[in-house]
Amino acid sequence: MFAIVLNDDDHEPIVDRKLFERVKARLDWVDQQRKDGLYRTSQSHDLYGLVFCSECGLPFRKGDSTEYKGTTYRYWACSSKKRSDKKQCTCTNRSIRDERLLNTLSETLGLPWRSVDEFDSDVLAAAVEMIVVKPDGLDVMKYRQAANS
Repeated sequence: MFAIVLNDDDHEPIVDRKLFERVKARLDWVDQQRKDGLYRTSQSHDLYGLVFCSECGLPFRKGDSTEYKGTTYRYWACSSKKRSDKKQCTCTNRSIRDERLLNTLSETLGLPWRSVDEFDSDVLAAAVEMIVVKPDGLDVMKYRQAANS
């Protein structure tokens, strides 16, 4: 019969234990943020992690789709609807087109609106702490008036 023996610290470490534990904790945090749909990558939209669903509380994620005529459009949808296991999706909130979301936020914050491509999302991200998408519209939460000027 074989016995399993685990020897901690039986060799010269490349990094010290304290650094190892800090990195492990950071990786665990990133993994949880990804599962929750909140972790930003370098390709994330500036509003990623700010737009949430009023029905289930999960974050909205940006997506691209193509209409039957071949026109591509961008939209935001609840994370629960974008998961691979659709059977567990109980959220009834609808997606919102990127242009409508940004236009409504511009109006709410008093920012100038021209188009999605000319939208200054840095100003918006600095002014808004949370955006809640409801079936009948948006709630912009905790915005600072100073950002309007």
